[in-house]
Amino acid sequence: MRRVAILITLTLGFAAGSLLGVAPAKLDARGATPVGVTRQRLGGGESAETPGFELVLARRTLAPGATTAPGHRNSGPVVHFAEAGTIGFRVVEGAAVVTRATAGATAAGAPAPTETIGPGAEAILNQGDSVFYDTGVLHVVRNAGDVEAVSSEARLPAVAESTAAGTAAASPATGAAPVAVGLSDFAIEIPDSLPAGPTTFEVRNVGAAEHRFEVDGNGVEEEIEATLKPGETSTLAVDLRPGTYEVSCPVAGHEDLGTVIELTVTP
Repeated sequence: MRRVAILITLTLGFAAGSLLGVAPAKLDARGATPVGVTRQRLGGGESAETPGFELVLARRTLAPGATTAPGHRNSGPVVHFAEAGTIGFRVVEGAAVVTRATAGATAAGAPAPTETIGPGAEAILNQGDSVFYDTGVLHVVRNAGDVEAVSSEARLPAVAESTAAGTAAASPATGAAPVAVGLSDFAIEIPDSLPAGPTTFEVRNVGAAEHRFEVDGNGVEEEIEATLKPGETSTLAVDLRPGTYEVSCPVAGHEDLGTVIELTVTP
């Protein structure tokens, strides 16, 4: 169900030239990814088809020879769609399902051809091909051609992750569920905006590298003091006032690689 929901949204959204009615946002210069790779966050919001999950939409451009940071993970299921050029998608850990674009019309009800790839395997994606992978799949994306390659992706991280007992943990300050945050290599999965007030961030390192978490702005400068190893989770309680905040990983060099994002807090 999650795969169908985000695949339909992604395909129809890009075909119409608009996603969720949000115009493409400018790439934050401070959120630069590895050399030859640029990334735009196009929009996001809670998914009507899958309550409790936020649909995040983005586009990535890779120059010839460019490769994403090795060992990238996402904190929710993802559909990766090849828009232009030739893209190599390699699985390091886990598995992914590749769906090939079909030439011409297919028989009514006939499914598009698919294949599952595992660790060490690489799928070469051409225009119209897509790949679906679930939470925590370790992967690398590269430009496998001689011209610029463009891909789009829809991610579906949970709005609030569950505790080990299977229920959302409440914030001691407000009784509200904590805000789930995923730190990957190198991006931050977090809602674009939050309401003002006492807030508890539940931060999980879903990457292969060590990460930290910091919130800075409007007189607030709070961070999780401990460095989170892969798979570790910690919490940070912050009293957020209306305004704009910078959320980042203060590990040296990680902001330059993309682990920084702007958060808007509304009244």
